[in-house]
Amino acid sequence: MKDRKGFTLIELLAVIIILGILMLIAIPSVNTYVNNSKKNAYIASAKKTIDGAAVKLNGDEFYVFDKNTTYYIPGSCVKMESGDAASPYADWEQRYIVVTYTGDGFDYYWTSTDKAGMGVYLTYRENLDIDDIKTEVGTIPTNIGVGSREKIVIFEAPCDEMPDPIEAETTIPDKGRYVPGPVTPEPTGGEATGGSLSWSYEDFSIKFDEITNGCDVGDTETVCYHASITVKNNSSTDTIKKYVASFDVPQGTVLLRDTWDTEKAHITLNGTRLTIDGIDVQGDGIHTGATYNYLTPGKSDSYSFQIKYKSNSPFTLRNGTITYTILAAPVQTSTIEHVTGEHALNESTKLKVELIREGNPWGTAPNISANYRIKLTNLSNQTINNWSFILELPNGFSITPYNIKTVRNGNEYTCSDPWGNKPNLAPNEEYEIPGNAFQMTYPDPNTLPIIK
Repeated sequence: MKDRKGFTLIELLAVIIILGILMLIAIPSVNTYVNNSKKNAYIASAKKTIDGAAVKLNGDEFYVFDKNTTYYIPGSCVKMESGDAASPYADWEQRYIVVTYTGDGFDYYWTSTDKAGMGVYLTYRENLDIDDIKTEVGTIPTNIGVGSREKIVIFEAPCDEMPDPIEAETTIPDKGRYVPGPVTPEPTGGEATGGSLSWSYEDFSIKFDEITNGCDVGDTETVCYHASITVKNNSSTDTIKKYVASFDVPQGTVLLRDTWDTEKAHITLNGTRLTIDGIDVQGDGIHTGATYNYLTPGKSDSYSFQIKYKSNSPFTLRNGTITYTILAAPVQTSTIEHVTGEHALNESTKLKVELIREGNPWGTAPNISANYRIKLTNLSNQTINNWSFILELPNGFSITPYNIKTVRNGNEYTCSDPWGNKPNLAPNEEYEIPGNAFQMTYPDPNTLPIIK
């Protein structure tokens, strides 16, 4: 009788480990597939309900023909022959087909949430996709208008009566989407219509304080706010060239005055969107002659402006965003081919050229200037004789040479050793021209020359 051998413990453990690894790989993929399938079903249900509402609108079952109004129609008011479109997660909590009239037809939007907290904020129908589905969505806002429309009508089931319109507190662009973030601050202190309102985000903070001076005498319909702004560069290396902060403010807000410090920022109010263009504001046709006022590492600036708002409802900020533009790096590096030897047509070396900006640009637009040092490195194993390189400058740029020789040909400047101090570079040798090599003047210090 032959001996029968089973699996050893090591072999069993190896099989178990392999199966475990396969499960670790497979389970996330299956979960992702299932979740995406549910999200696709959610979006399909939304679009099916919108299509059902479109049939009723074209049959004049809802009166939505005011161009200045955003209409919210509950999904429960849309009865379809094929049956209601359900959420694949849980029963609907809120859902609206949001409609605007263009004069030639209708545009459709969707917003919803279900009892599982899966929701979509107000989004144009053609933009709807699974990325619009958010988790932990409680109550969806119904105070959002579309475009420049100031009025909102919210129907109630069975949608056979026209409700009174309300005022839109914020808006999204036509055919756009509502993004609830990164901040939705509310007033702190004082009454609901007064006190102050603050927002801080990364290196930027803004505070609105209610004031009485600056408003029209005897005007009891409005409240004035004084906005104080502080922006600080907390980076240890980067210089902030420009920033743009933007908020949605309530309908009816008026900009009383721009900032007093026009070389630091420019404030605009377009409908309900308040925008603060900071630092790099020259060349906009308004702040002519303004200087560049970059935020170097650790530097901060403060300034203020004033607005006016209707006093019958609270002043809030929504949809706050801020973006920063960093000044081009102070060192620009390029490696170029450099032919060596008088008749060495097939011999070439590599010359590394570093332009090193000294400090930050200064001056008044458009004549902004900065000093530059030059560092050279021979990256080859051959000597470079009579080194030179070319700087190709964009239009509006110019060079004033200090410790370098320049020969101009159109927008190109051939740079070489002016006094023969170090015309030749040995293999792997580094050489920095003593002192500042030249001063460059330009309309935009974030645009760089080409080294070749």
